[in-house]
Amino acid sequence: MKLSCFILLATSLAVVSCMSLGSAEYSEEELLALNDFRKLVDFLGDALQANSTDTLFFETSKGLDSSQPTRWYSVNKFSFNNCASPEGEQVVVNSASLKPDPLKLPGKVTVSGSMTIKKPFGTPLKMKLSIYYKTLGIWIKVPCVDGVGSCTYSDFCQMLNKIKKCPPAITKAGLKCKCPFPAVRQNNTTLS
Repeated sequence: MKLSCFILLATSLAVVSCMSLGSAEYSEEELLALNDFRKLVDFLGDALQANSTDTLFFETSKGLDSSQPTRWYSVNKFSFNNCASPEGEQVVVNSASLKPDPLKLPGKVTVSGSMTIKKPFGTPLKMKLSIYYKTLGIWIKVPCVDGVGSCTYSDFCQMLNKIKKCPPAITKAGLKCKCPFPAVRQNNTTLS
């Protein structure tokens, strides 16, 4: 089974934490994209669990030369694209948004959207997640490092089972953090 691109971000924010980068070979841009993605996931995870958060900043350097200055910037605009064909998917994310847009950090972040689960499903649930990051005008695929980033998960349900307590914002929206998932159409679900 395949699952659309967005569901991981909506359900596993409480699971993801910073991990070491390991010894694989990645470009400076890929490592920067992964680091920034982890910061965003941690920030949104804290917001969903009503933890206090600091201002979220990302950094980029102008090339590989470490003598060049580093520029700090905040999140400017969120965009979502369902990269799969809805006809062949069991789960279709119809829409997703972050408010305010552009994000004002620090501050309250609201994630909203709708999705359709066409038929019930449970374990094993294979999921492929592709995340791209735009830096210096170039789209870079965030690499998969230690299970974070653009990864293929052999059983997403096993990841969900690691969540000890489902974040209140998710249960308040009528969702759960465990498999199996029933067939359902979630309209305009909002998590703050």
